[in-house]
This record gives sequence, C-alpha cells and structure tokens, in this order.
Amino acid sequence: MPSDDGPVVMLLEQIKESLEREMQNLGKEIHNFREEMTVRFDNQNARLDRQAWLIQTGQQLAKLEGRSKRAS
Repeated sequence: MPSDDGPVVMLLEQIKESLEREMQNLGKEIHNFREEMTVRFDNQNARLDRQAWLIQTGQQLAKLEGRSKRAS
C-alpha cells in the first residue's frame, strides 16, 4: 500500500469533476428535451383544437341544413 495518496486524491478529484460536468450536461439535455416536448404537445393541441372546431362547425351546419329542409 502506498503511503503517498496524492495521486489517488488527484484522480478522485478529476473523476468527481468529470461526473459533475456530465451531470450538468445531462441536466441541460433533459431541460432541452422537455422544452421540445412542450412545443410538440402545444402544436398537437392546436391541431386538435382546429379539428374539433371544424367538426363542431360541420355538425352545426348539418343541423341548420336539416332544419331548413324540414321548414321547406
């Protein structure tokens, strides 16, 4: 067993610093992924809202046309 633990301590400090950098990068990647998914969900929500509006409008028009045919 070496009595001089200087190189071991330096190695452990380098490993610790490397892990800290990796954790910071991972945190940034997770944050970016979350932002991208939020944008995708917002876009999908807008599409679904437009589709719902078109369906509702079409149903309302069909009801109005049905009423006007019965009145004739």
